[in-house]
Amino acid sequence: MNPMKPSAPPGFQFRYRRQTASRPDSETEETIAYPMLPCAFEWRGKRTPQVEGLLDSGSDGLVIPLGIAEFLGLELRDEEKPMQVVSHEVPRFSAHVDFIFGRGGRLFTFRNVTAHIPREGDVPILIGRDPVFKA
Repeated sequence: MNPMKPSAPPGFQFRYRRQTASRPDSETEETIAYPMLPCAFEWRGKRTPQVEGLLDSGSDGLVIPLGIAEFLGLELRDEEKPMQVVSHEVPRFSAHVDFIFGRGGRLFTFRNVTAHIPREGDVPILIGRDPVFKA
């Protein structure tokens, strides 16, 4: 592991948000559990309140809503290549931000992380492999 880039500590546990949903292919319902991490974002002395982000090991990076980027005053860079979101492409910005996750005094900070910010739509915070699972 790279000592300059922290990763999630061994044994770190997080909560699952359970949600019941109807299956589109039948009339049955199922309960889906979403791994949620308590997190916050910081940039140049300004910090968001603690929020929850979806831990998404199938995502390559960190995705944050445009509202958080605007609140922090992030320097948004236009990206030529759009984001692939489920079945379509979405135009995006990128910016650097400090990403903090944890609770109860066990906070872990990833400094100067590249965040992807969709230009449109209401997106959840998605926490992908980089930074959490990248060594």
